[in-house]
Amino acid sequence: MKEIVLHPINAGDLSNLRQWKNDNREAFFCKDEISPEQQYEWFCAYQERINDYMFIILIDDIGIGCMGIRLIDNEWDIYNVILHHKYRRKGLMSKALKELIYVAHLYKLIPITVKVLKNNSAVNWYKKNEFVITSKQSDHYCMSYEGDL
Repeated sequence: MKEIVLHPINAGDLSNLRQWKNDNREAFFCKDEISPEQQYEWFCAYQERINDYMFIILIDDIGIGCMGIRLIDNEWDIYNVILHHKYRRKGLMSKALKELIYVAHLYKLIPITVKVLKNNSAVNWYKKNEFVITSKQSDHYCMSYEGDL
């Protein structure tokens, strides 16, 4: 199996992040297309936030996707999980997610949650990765990680 690396994002990743998000915007709460200027503004604000971590998922030094985790109300909130379509169904993001969860729990052992739109196929992926639905909102589910470390 190829080595999966979670690499903190930098300014050089902004084009990929923007393209991945725009290509998958139907899966996210914000469905507007993101301009290069908006992506840069987001990145500047992101750099100022504490306990907010966005990673590029690397396989053999190739960026295949991204995922973020941030501390909100004494819970880890996973966000912006995106995988480039040509790497789907290989188990790579599941391995990256487990690594993200492991690292987050090393830093602070608190609940790990995610909010997923009801029509997003990722709901089933999260269930396969040991997340359970904890509440149902009008357009999304709140889910919590219940697996082992």
